[in-house]
Amino acid sequence: MINEGRLSRKDLTIAEIILTEARRLYEKGDYAAAEIKIGAMTSYIKSAENAILPILSRYNDKNQIAKWKGWVSDAISESRTKGIYAVVVSKIERSLILYKNGIPFRTYRVGIGRNGSVYKLYAGDNATPEGRYHIVRKLPKSRYHKALLINYPNEEDRKIFNDAKRKGLIPSRAGIGGLIEIHGGGKDGMTYGCVAMENKHIEELYNIIKAGTPVTIVGTMDYENRISSKLKGL
Repeated sequence: MINEGRLSRKDLTIAEIILTEARRLYEKGDYAAAEIKIGAMTSYIKSAENAILPILSRYNDKNQIAKWKGWVSDAISESRTKGIYAVVVSKIERSLILYKNGIPFRTYRVGIGRNGSVYKLYAGDNATPEGRYHIVRKLPKSRYHKALLINYPNEEDRKIFNDAKRKGLIPSRAGIGGLIEIHGGGKDGMTYGCVAMENKHIEELYNIIKAGTPVTIVGTMDYENRISSKLKGL
């Protein structure tokens, strides 16, 4: 469900192999060796948990989701009040909804960053940003067919970046980055942080909207999202 699953997949695979080895040792009566194997397996499981649980918890956090829903509500209200288009991207649902006069007009499937499920903090983290933005430039020729450049980083992004820098949460030499786009190239790949669409869809979107169109990017719009629903079944 999430691109970051790859971060835990390797550790879980190794843990599964070790478990198989431990089972064979146990069946042979070599309990001491089996116990050592189990100990080694535990460290891989812990590593996998550390990589993925913070992300899963994020999409089960009612306060976080309420914040995202507030952004979306404001974007839809602006579209309705001003009679304009507005773009809303939901990262976990991999969807881009184009609103017209506050009403859903088009829905597209999209791809996001390699680490797209988390909040973007700095250049090179391969995360997809979250917040309220707007289109600053339409690029008719791009490495990925056509592109719509958004105004990342905005004021809120800079504030969060500076706070994280002071707290030592990001590399000391890291910059905040930029050049975040909605572009073509296909929805099934993983980007460096941009939102990717099929070429025919970015072509359609490109021809509909103009510079200045508001763009809202959130983790999810629903309390019962793909991740929270799965967690309830565990």
